[in-house]
Amino acid sequence: MMSTQPAPENLFDAIGKLLKPERREYFYQRMLYFRHLRPEDEMLRIAEAMGFLALVIGEAPQEMAREREQLAEILTRFMESLQAAYQVSVQYHQQLEERLSKLPAEIAEGINARGDCGKA
Repeated sequence: MMSTQPAPENLFDAIGKLLKPERREYFYQRMLYFRHLRPEDEMLRIAEAMGFLALVIGEAPQEMAREREQLAEILTRFMESLQAAYQVSVQYHQQLEERLSKLPAEIAEGINARGDCGKA
């Protein structure tokens, strides 16, 4: 179902706000024509579609900047998490190396303890 609300004024005003002040008067003069058209007029629909496109294009840089900031925040948290996991892994590796370096002495001690028990 078609909307019969006269939305072009709001749309055209939103576009006008995006324009540099010296271009607004010319824009509004041109858009006056569309304010008198019926809501179902094809020219009005085309102008509205182009207007929506202009709004989307005008908002895209800010939206991209917001997305970039969110992505940077996510990547920062990921890098912090990765660094923490790396540190835990390094600590585990050091503990394992220490344990492995002591193992031959513990094995020898275990063998000697069993051997001494058997002689007594």
